Amino acid sequence: MQVLGRDLVGNQQVAAAIGDKIRHVRGAVDVRVQQPANLSRFEFAVDRTKASMLGLTERDIAGSVLLNLSGSSQVQPAFWIDGQTGVQYLLNVRVPEYR
Repeated sequence: MQVLGRDLVGNQQVAAAIGDKIRHVRGAVDVRVQQPANLSRFEFAVDRTKASMLGLTERDIAGSVLLNLSGSSQVQPAFWIDGQTGVQYLLNVRVPEYR
């Protein structure tokens, strides 16, 4: 299950309450709230007019930010197959942290 909303504290409380109820369901195992409530957040605003003047969409910008923070496997997975062994390798592009 996923709990979404603008009230992060309220979302966490609702998720915990749902988890408590599910724990009492016969056969339910490994019930937990997966996302910690105290993770760092990064928010940014996009000026859509300026972005469109550059030919960019919000999706382009979000993909670029995601790529720089987590790597290309989150945005556009790429694979390389070793021609000799046939083993498939996931390629992941990341920007160095200092940049």
